Amino acid sequence: MIVDSDLILSELKSKYKDSENIVIPIYSDVNKHRIHNRVSLLYIYNINTKSEYIIPINHSDKIHNIRDLNFINNDNKTYTYSSGIENSVNIDALYYFHKSTNIKESDLYTNAHAYYYNRCWRLNNINDIIPLLKHKEYCKKIVDIILPLLELCNEPGFTEYNDVLLPQLKQIESAGLYTTDNILEHTRYNPWSITGRPSNAFNGINYAALNKDDETRERYISRFDDGKLVEFDYDAYHLRLIANIIDYKLPDTSIHAYLGKYYFDKELLTEDEYNESKSITFKILYGGIPKEFENIPFFSEIKKYIFEVWDIYKRKGYVQTPIFKRKIYRDNLKSRDIKPQTLFNYTIQAVETEQNINVIKDIHTFLNDKKTKLILYTYDAMLFDLHPSEANIMKDISNLMKFPVKCKTGRDYKNMKAFDFKLLG
Repeated sequence: MIVDSDLILSELKSKYKDSENIVIPIYSDVNKHRIHNRVSLLYIYNINTKSEYIIPINHSDKIHNIRDLNFINNDNKTYTYSSGIENSVNIDALYYFHKSTNIKESDLYTNAHAYYYNRCWRLNNINDIIPLLKHKEYCKKIVDIILPLLELCNEPGFTEYNDVLLPQLKQIESAGLYTTDNILEHTRYNPWSITGRPSNAFNGINYAALNKDDETRERYISRFDDGKLVEFDYDAYHLRLIANIIDYKLPDTSIHAYLGKYYFDKELLTEDEYNESKSITFKILYGGIPKEFENIPFFSEIKKYIFEVWDIYKRKGYVQTPIFKRKIYRDNLKSRDIKPQTLFNYTIQAVETEQNINVIKDIHTFLNDKKTKLILYTYDAMLFDLHPSEANIMKDISNLMKFPVKCKTGRDYKNMKAFDFKLLG
């Protein structure tokens, strides 16, 4: 039913307050980031009555001015894509806890959507002219997928994803990257992979892998006069995360020097031996532990852990991520060639993500009353736009990151130099 009168709106409000609802916002422009977009319409499915409503907001078929949408926020759960609704449960998160991926929107497009998106892709606000009933048809497909999955919000790890991970990533997106063109570019994180490790691309730019060798990074600068970009980069991050999981004590000094003593059977390494130690370690870590290195205590404990996880996976049909306890189901990995080492690598990437999200939450809390912003997160590094009056907080941020980090600063993202915290006094 299209909400085109106060009478129908009153009917919707009455049903809405007594039920959980599914609310799907359709944005006007498919090519714009949601931060710069507007809502074309809201589709509402009332779960108790199984009734459907469409509220045109900026759609061309709008004939009634809806002045107040505050009724959407209430004490009942709302299943939605919008993070601006209270007590909301993210639709993609529900599907992710079922299938370890998100709903592929393009698979649900009607013929009308496919036609307009393919033929008129340059047109601004294209969703405003696609017929309302076609949007309703598209949204109902999402409802049919989601309705059987509502209980998944009680699964271990779901609260962490819905209430922590997604809001933290959205806050980074909102901060944006300031450019030499005096605009804010907003990234878009997609955490819906098997491991949960988010990709980050929008408008053809892969922000998770910006080229370091050309001029790509030079265009990203501080938004503040006399401000600087500051990058904190974890040192041997995966090794330290693994040590944490298996409860193995690694030195606070260089891990590559520590392991190199075993590889080369000597206390002091040359520069070439140190670099080779790094190479050997990463080959072992991601490719499997050769027999000649199984006697190294750290690797013998890792191998033990790998096969403990593999045994759980075979017996239970799933493993749980070490921090959020999200289940990775064997049924969702059938198309992949899963071996003990593969499963271990997935686990480590999941731990990396979950650890980072907890750290990011602490950082955002710390920065809440400050001007400095966290503007980019790329797996083992975090980039900040530092206000010139807040240089003293750099040490505090490094402490919040839990593990040893290296620090670089610069006016732009390419020309950055190592920073020594001793300079802060």
